[in-house]
Amino acid sequence: SNPRPDYNSSRPSPCKKGRPSLEDRDDMQFELPSFGVFEDALETKQPVSSRLRRHIIRCLFDACSKITLYPTSHLYRTAVDLLLHKYPHLIDTTGETGRELWVDSLKSKFKNVRRRLPEHVWNMNEVRSKFTATTRRAAAPPKPKESVGRVVRPVAIHGVTTFSANSSWQTGPPALAGTEGAGDQSEALAVKERSDSIRDMTVEQAIAAFASYRQESALLADFKTLWTADIPECFEKGIKRMFLVLMNSGTKDEIQKISNAGNDILLTVLGAIAQRVSESLDSLLTEGPTLPTPCLVQRPNGNLDLFVGGFYLLTASSLLGGVCVLFASFWVFHIEYPQGGRNILTFLEHAFLNLRHTKPRLRCWELINLYRSTHK
Repeated sequence: SNPRPDYNSSRPSPCKKGRPSLEDRDDMQFELPSFGVFEDALETKQPVSSRLRRHIIRCLFDACSKITLYPTSHLYRTAVDLLLHKYPHLIDTTGETGRELWVDSLKSKFKNVRRRLPEHVWNMNEVRSKFTATTRRAAAPPKPKESVGRVVRPVAIHGVTTFSANSSWQTGPPALAGTEGAGDQSEALAVKERSDSIRDMTVEQAIAAFASYRQESALLADFKTLWTADIPECFEKGIKRMFLVLMNSGTKDEIQKISNAGNDILLTVLGAIAQRVSESLDSLLTEGPTLPTPCLVQRPNGNLDLFVGGFYLLTASSLLGGVCVLFASFWVFHIEYPQGGRNILTFLEHAFLNLRHTKPRLRCWELINLYRSTHK
């Protein structure tokens, strides 16, 4: 295997005005990688799908990143030239322009990864000095402080490539057999990369960077991938089960409220949960000004708008859909539960979704145990 360059050697070589010698050039160390389960598709010259294109770029990136996280133009072009020499059909019919598209795609991959890595992992100035004679500016200033607390919740994705601050690039178990399995793993990796990058962004930056989260389905789909829980399905079952819990073990006031045909079952059940854990739904659902933490704002026209960190994200499809994306936004954007709604959200986390990241307080534990003690 090819040795990695020493990134700690920040002083360029005195020879050739600080330029690396021929044997130290990054492109001289590059070898075209294997493309795994897509090798057959490449050998038989099958049409290039977007999934195949992303897989090729990721494989080239993995091979180049073992040499440096800041490639020279020589390395970019060497990687693409070797690719097109072995699989000339990948250049399509656009000639030189097709070659440049591959180079630009590989450059974009590196830029995106470098932008997401935290400062203690990636020091732009130090790595650039390995291959240039010019001292670059220092790292970007720290991101501005936010009015919401941020938290890192471990994800349930296994067997995908991740980056650790305490280790080099690590690869999980071999890819699943077949192109379908490889595609699923590729999609999971993309979701994991988005989640990792959001940790180092402000909420405003994350909303601007990932416009797909303005769709209810996209936000819920990423939550399901990261934590293997289908929120709408779990919440619908959970509300029905909690309804039975209240009918069997509720107070007279609770039973009267949920028995009233004019009351919305979802709001009534959530209100009962809030009351039992000594909190109010006002910390999550409001008709007035937006809150610093994720909240649903009820509009006069009946719309339910989801705001995250004070910024509009989407309009919910329904009350249930709104509650689902509200919960998902705390996890997808790595935001702490608000003080006035912590117990409510912790109950939903443990009872409805069977997740166990947040430690419940006493009143919340009591309600969770009551919920679990009732037969499904």
